[in-house]
Amino acid sequence: QPDDAALARMAAQLDRELTAGAFGISYGLEYVPGIYAAGTELAGLGQTVARHDGVVMSHMRSENDDEIEASIEELIASAHPGRPHISHLKVVFGKGEDRARRLLDYIAAKRRSGIDLTADAYPYSAGYTGIALLFPEWALPPSDYGAIVAGRRQELRAHLIARMTRRGGPDALLIGTAPYAGKTLAQAADEAGLHYADFLIKIGPGGASGAHFTMDGALQDILVLDPDVAISTDGGPGMRHPRATGTYAKLIEQYVVNSGRLPIEHAVRKATALPARILRLADRGTVRPGAKADLILFAPERVKARSSYLDPFAQAQGFDMVMVNGRAAFEGGERVGAPGRLLRAARAS
Repeated sequence: QPDDAALARMAAQLDRELTAGAFGISYGLEYVPGIYAAGTELAGLGQTVARHDGVVMSHMRSENDDEIEASIEELIASAHPGRPHISHLKVVFGKGEDRARRLLDYIAAKRRSGIDLTADAYPYSAGYTGIALLFPEWALPPSDYGAIVAGRRQELRAHLIARMTRRGGPDALLIGTAPYAGKTLAQAADEAGLHYADFLIKIGPGGASGAHFTMDGALQDILVLDPDVAISTDGGPGMRHPRATGTYAKLIEQYVVNSGRLPIEHAVRKATALPARILRLADRGTVRPGAKADLILFAPERVKARSSYLDPFAQAQGFDMVMVNGRAAFEGGERVGAPGRLLRAARAS
């Protein structure tokens, strides 16, 4: 736990980064080391962000059905008096459209009370993260994992079984890390000749990442469709999850074209103008005189999200041209330029 002097150093470092043009701060309170951050630490940093009109984003403490509202409350408190952003909105273990609507109503009530609370979501029913999420806090760094296994193996094993049972069992985790990539936890453990809990103990909390199928599709659809929820990928190059290459194509293909549940104008806004507003990007996100010409040319009916959990690197099709800062970056599926530039918050000196 940081003392007052350490908290002051953290706030000073953050202040320098914000002055240089950072848009805010992003936490991972479900993961090491964010899992150890307490309210005092978070509140001090949030106040620093607020002075710069930045945004406090968080992979919240918990996304579980019975804990998500409390996690949002913690996020709001940590950002006060600044702007909190939920990254990313989902309900692990929750079921049904009504649960989604109750959560959206809860968030809307916060906005009506004067809190500029925003959120983003991705259109998939599986998250992707490290298997450390399955382990108890007492088995995570900086604990001596070898000593934990030697002294508390049965307790650890029981925890992992209970945790995976609640999360749908070993078939509900698709590993994305070599040498087990593309195999479920059940398959990888079977090939190793181990019970899945013993397999997890063997590779340890840092041994793999994967897609965790813990979300209800009907519930997630309502969150994705909400006009006040932005779209994000939570993905990046090399990630074995289709959201890294398919998020925006799936938004168009599934929700606009196939189901007709989302007008194309709303889909575009959720992927452009709304995120730009959250980050206070005044000259991006809309098509108008004076704005940066970040443009995508596509015919909605031709857009296809080709990636899958077993083939996560398949590129989306149907986006004919991508322009960045008024210059072509991609055309016909090929990179033709790199006209991007580093973005800094408008307040930066």
